[in-house]
Amino acid sequence: LLGTSEAPSIHRQAGPAPPDAEEHRLSDPSAGRGLLLLARHGWRLLIVLGAAAASLYYVLPNPGAQQLYVAGFCATVGFVMLATSFVHHPGRPAFWLSCGAGLLVKAAGDVCNYLARFALETEQTATLWSNACYIATYAIFVAALVLLVRHRDPGAFRINSIDTLIIVTNCGV
Repeated sequence: LLGTSEAPSIHRQAGPAPPDAEEHRLSDPSAGRGLLLLARHGWRLLIVLGAAAASLYYVLPNPGAQQLYVAGFCATVGFVMLATSFVHHPGRPAFWLSCGAGLLVKAAGDVCNYLARFALETEQTATLWSNACYIATYAIFVAALVLLVRHRDPGAFRINSIDTLIIVTNCGV
């Protein structure tokens, strides 16, 4: 103790100190391999999951269950788009936020339509709300695609707007 420059510490552990988690992650080449594979081949996983989700729709027993399934699927995708926009902070988040909001509004329209047809068995007041949600969905998706086209090529906005309207009309039909 008298000849050392270090003061004794009761918190010191015997043996080498454990490596910092960040240093270990950066020094180990296999640590990020799973994420790299997911980033490269994640689209294949999405295709498989999408095919499974589409086939599940046709297995459901009645149209009411199918409509609720579609509403739940749209709501899930909408919430995921909103959450990832807030977590990952894309450069232009307005497009992703409006797409997520459009999917949530479409899901609300599907739920209103389900309530009108199957739960309440009336087609007047609840159908008005579902139609309002569906029309609002068109407006939100048009705004999202206009934002996307405007960001892509700001100078040729009018020419690209026709392409946007064609895409939105095809998606709506």
